[in-house]
Amino acid sequence: MANPVIFPSVRVVKRDAIGLPVALDVAGLSALVIGGGPIALDKTTRLLDGEADVTVIASHPEPALESLRAVGRITLWRRPLTDEDVTAADLVLLCERDADLSRRVSSLCMSSGGALWAEDDPAISHFAMPALARLGRARVAITTGGASPALASRVRQAIERDLDAPFADFVDRLGRARAEILESEPDRDRRAERLRRLLDGFELRLAVTYPAWMARSSTEK
Repeated sequence: MANPVIFPSVRVVKRDAIGLPVALDVAGLSALVIGGGPIALDKTTRLLDGEADVTVIASHPEPALESLRAVGRITLWRRPLTDEDVTAADLVLLCERDADLSRRVSSLCMSSGGALWAEDDPAISHFAMPALARLGRARVAITTGGASPALASRVRQAIERDLDAPFADFVDRLGRARAEILESEPDRDRRAERLRRLLDGFELRLAVTYPAWMARSSTEK
């Protein structure tokens, strides 16, 4: 039986919908990933980051998924999907483009209460999954509201490339310093000031190069 905190009546019904950005605590939830390609691997990794209990069903899984199974991080089945697989899950991530399969899985999720994300099919999805840059403990989510998933991917790659390990180390040190201040400083105002001072000197600068057609489009208006 799917977890009752999931709300399948909430839907992403428009490709250009921005939606409500939230971070869902998936620790301990049962998550089903359908498919074994690169997208399935990315979603599986995200779920594992969130400490979900992940099952993957795929006829031809990526080698990295096989490696995760070998070390006991996921359950991996090389067999056809059953109705029970879907109805037993709290979260279902459909990473295959198959219209008949999408209709079947969507119907099962609606009856069981599980939340569904379907690759490239927001009409049946209960939530969206933006591009996600990983920098140690930090996560930066990027969405274009469906305007250009490729752009969201480019921005993710740029953030991970340009910030990289130094930023991840900075976030980790901030976390340790914050924990020490919260434990050692009883005065609320002084505590807030000390936390603000941790960021003194921090500055983030962005540089963007746009494609040539942007300049041409501007002059044609």
